[in-house]
Amino acid sequence: MTEDELWQGCSEVLDLVKRSFDFLFEEYGFKVIHARNATYGPRCLIVAESSDCRVRFISEFGSVGLDIGRLYAAPTWGDGPQGQREWFPLRAVVYFLRGKGWPKLEESRKLAEELGDMSRDEYVGYEASQLRPLCRDVFQLFSKDAPPDCWRAFEVYNSSPYAS
Repeated sequence: MTEDELWQGCSEVLDLVKRSFDFLFEEYGFKVIHARNATYGPRCLIVAESSDCRVRFISEFGSVGLDIGRLYAAPTWGDGPQGQREWFPLRAVVYFLRGKGWPKLEESRKLAEELGDMSRDEYVGYEASQLRPLCRDVFQLFSKDAPPDCWRAFEVYNSSPYAS
């Protein structure tokens, strides 16, 4: 598959990602390593990588979600082999690093409502604003040099029945 074919259908999403998350590419050295559009439906997968971790953007249903993974996280739509979790939603990472527990049901509903009222571009801007102040901590947590105790604590945190 040629590079032009790879990007076909993803250029608008890629432009939005590069605009909203410019700090990833300009300050932290991320490079896009994978992009493809879905065979059926308007979906796009973009994976970027730095020396510490990977970020995955999935565009579908009029929104763009952001997941974070270690360097071995497969550049695919789903998780790893046998359902092994390789990608974590930005929100889970932010809650963990800020020392917040999982939100109560009412708080989750309110946030979902607020986010649901945003345009795709506003939502992507919101996601960027959540990541930007925590970049160094996020990249340290996901790096191969992360303290094992810290990574285990993150895995336990994400095994909670409230984890999304």
